[in-house]
Amino acid sequence: MADQMTGGEGAKALLDALVRRHFFPVRKETAELGYQYHDLFRAFLLKLGCESFSAGRREQEQRRAATILEAAG
Repeated sequence: MADQMTGGEGAKALLDALVRRHFFPVRKETAELGYQYHDLFRAFLLKLGCESFSAGRREQEQRRAATILEAAG
């Protein structure tokens, strides 16, 4: 799903590397492998997104994420 959102390949490898180096994402060991950002880092990214992207662009990306999540069940 991260590859779909970013439009490229290699998101899993990047996230795995960040987890190994004890940066902001943590791996969630559930039925399906996933990642989660620390709450403070997530809040920072959301604030940065609000400052960097127009409301229309944020809505477009949120819709795209919702479509990807819905397709994944």
